Amino acid sequence: MKNVHYNNYERDFNIIYEGGISLNKRKLVVLTHGQFGDALIKSAQMIIGSMNDVVFVGLDEEDTPESFTEKVKLELGGISKEILFLVDLYGGTPFHIASYLLKDFQGEIITGLSLPILIESYTQYIQNDNQNVSQLIQTGKDSIRNVNRELILGGNKSE
Repeated sequence: MKNVHYNNYERDFNIIYEGGISLNKRKLVVLTHGQFGDALIKSAQMIIGSMNDVVFVGLDEEDTPESFTEKVKLELGGISKEILFLVDLYGGTPFHIASYLLKDFQGEIITGLSLPILIESYTQYIQNDNQNVSQLIQTGKDSIRNVNRELILGGNKSE
């Protein structure tokens, strides 16, 4: 049986099975420098509406790698879902912490977080078990355009 349940922690309506289990089998974990990820999530919600099964943790200036790891672990708690880590920068602290945490959680990491990748990750990957990470990466690549060449000069959009 399905119920609608108001979850004060996510401040959102979730459709859940009795017993409190979310319908989604995957969870997005957004790890970025500063509040970049939070701003992207808020922007995505302006476009697609509420986003359940999304966690954000920002690396603050005063954080050490150890304190940031603890902040992320605290947010993840007892998650038993497959996790897709979306991080802003390959090689940065959020990337390294996500890599370290993969030993404890099943999942994957995508770097180069952007609004198109976040939206596609949520609407396709989280809500569709058939979506794969390579399709999400392609979305990111496809969203980069040389508008002058494409629209003004009428040239090849891939240049």
